[in-house]
Amino acid sequence: MSSGQLHSDNPELLIYTSGKLHITVLGGIRLTGLERLKVTLKLTLTGKREDGLSFDQIRLLRLEQAVPVLNELKAWLMENYKMVLPSSVIGKAIAYNLSLWDKLVVYVQDGRLQPDNNAVENSVRPLSLGRKNWMFAGSHEGAKTGAMLYSFMGSCKMNGINPQQWLMDILERIPAYKANKLHELLPNNWTPPQKQ
Repeated sequence: MSSGQLHSDNPELLIYTSGKLHITVLGGIRLTGLERLKVTLKLTLTGKREDGLSFDQIRLLRLEQAVPVLNELKAWLMENYKMVLPSSVIGKAIAYNLSLWDKLVVYVQDGRLQPDNNAVENSVRPLSLGRKNWMFAGSHEGAKTGAMLYSFMGSCKMNGINPQQWLMDILERIPAYKANKLHELLPNNWTPPQKQ
């Protein structure tokens, strides 16, 4: 479903958008599978070239390589919208994409943003698979605590931090920490203690 690779700060919206574009391919009109494939491949190649680059380098690469492809796609959408009935499936799909265009392309302005939400989907998959096992948390507070712990562990994983090392360190440090500085202990802000 996420083969369109047009995702950004609103992942559900963008996956849905790529699904709508896919429907338009099946619906016929002038969006050929080849045109869509060309756009998808160009954006995917830009994403593959981003590995190992700094966030600023990624932003510059996207501005250079992804923006022209996105502009080409937007021009196609605008040109073809004039030729379809607004109430048709393709008309609705094109109108939907054009109305949310600024949100679709925001990821090119910031190298920290991902063009898709695959990392999030992959990180929540274990939770979804085991959902029945965790259906009964004992209480509402227990469920909230469990959700918080899963979020912390997921954040550790996303930041390349050993969750056990992080948890042991913050449990030792937290009693002496000021309440207004607790955000410094979150996995994305945490620095491991220096070994002596």
